[in-house]
Amino acid sequence: MAAAVAVISVRGFAAMTITEVVRTARVSPNGFYAQFASLEACLMEAYDTYVAALVASITTALDAADTPDERIAAAIGGYLAALDGDRQAARAFLIEFDAVGAAARIKRREGVATFAALLAQEHAAMREREPALGALPATAYVAVSNGIRVQACDALETTSAPLSGLAPDIVRWVTALVRGAS
Repeated sequence: MAAAVAVISVRGFAAMTITEVVRTARVSPNGFYAQFASLEACLMEAYDTYVAALVASITTALDAADTPDERIAAAIGGYLAALDGDRQAARAFLIEFDAVGAAARIKRREGVATFAALLAQEHAAMREREPALGALPATAYVAVSNGIRVQACDALETTSAPLSGLAPDIVRWVTALVRGAS
């Protein structure tokens, strides 16, 4: 899977070949096909693994935070830190993955929904601690998730600076959204 991620991040899906992936992985085509039905199947499995790692990074960051505002910063910081930790995979899955096809775009929406659900859960916990905070529609969490994703995509394409540098602005607008919901 790592070889497919490496190739797609550099060449894009349209230009990648099984030959290049197996050469990068140092396996035979038969070895590749013993593990995966297709290049697309390999990338789908790699994406699932990547989303699980992102969620783990966010959860770990949340475990170290206490106050609602710290938790907002932790969730965003955990996400951006995970992207910074493997920019090649971040580029593969945030920028190139949609080109794999309709199934990849469904997977991407599921990944966004996973992050949105985590944000909704955090907001519900905040509202328990601070009842004056208002409710937000489910679409707000999806919008926040997609907004953060777009900021990361733009940075991946335009700068080599750490993505964690995006955190202060993102934390500010997410906090304003949450606090303004009262």
